[in-house]
Amino acid sequence: MQKLNLFISHKSTRAIPFASTVTHDFLVQSMLDGDVRRIEYRNNVVVDERIVPVEGIIVERFDGRYAVDIVDGGLAQ
Repeated sequence: MQKLNLFISHKSTRAIPFASTVTHDFLVQSMLDGDVRRIEYRNNVVVDERIVPVEGIIVERFDGRYAVDIVDGGLAQ
């Protein structure tokens, strides 16, 4: 199991857990981006009247809200 770290920013309403450096770098760049108004973390969403567990980051910019899915890639052997 990976160790989770927490990212805290003035643009987020609560601490955002992250496990990879790629996610951390994305969060830092989003915090520094002047077009980003808010960064949210969701641990569940409602789909077809059911609560579904997710680990998602939502970035709210001036031109809309974007769900971000960061996939950790590895080397194929």
